[in-house]
Amino acid sequence: HGNLSVSKGYGSGLSSETQGFISGGATNIGNPINNISTIDKFDFSSNTTAASHGNLSGNRSQSAGISSMTSGYTAGGNTGNYSSVIDYFNFSSNTTAASHGDLSVARNECTGHSHTTKGYISGGKTGIGVYSSVIDYFDYSSNTTATDHGDLSVARGLSAGTQY
Repeated sequence: HGNLSVSKGYGSGLSSETQGFISGGATNIGNPINNISTIDKFDFSSNTTAASHGNLSGNRSQSAGISSMTSGYTAGGNTGNYSSVIDYFNFSSNTTAASHGDLSVARNECTGHSHTTKGYISGGKTGIGVYSSVIDYFDYSSNTTATDHGDLSVARGLSAGTQY
């Protein structure tokens, strides 16, 4: 289909009706990881190299990607520490992401779930070998800290996400 603007791993996948987005990631998957803030976008209708859409508020990888009908959200992640930041960006404009609030628990390797009015983040890694069972949610319409929605049956990370 094409290439990303830079070779990277551990990015977050998001999508609008017509485009795919990859936010953040790392250019060196070894140790230490070189986190980046780039948001790439590509059209579903053409086989072209991804273009820059802007940047996250900071360098991070291993975040959760959540998509509303109009915006992308990147939650948590690895910044060298465990992040609680939720960034958002509009699919229609190439701008740097803005803060949308924070997760209730800082973590990476968490999973994003997209709903029509809310974003959900489940599980993730909170320390070396320590995983979370927390499920958070936030309203797309307000920039507030995420609320605890309950718990997974087992603490875990790197799970598959869902979309409405």
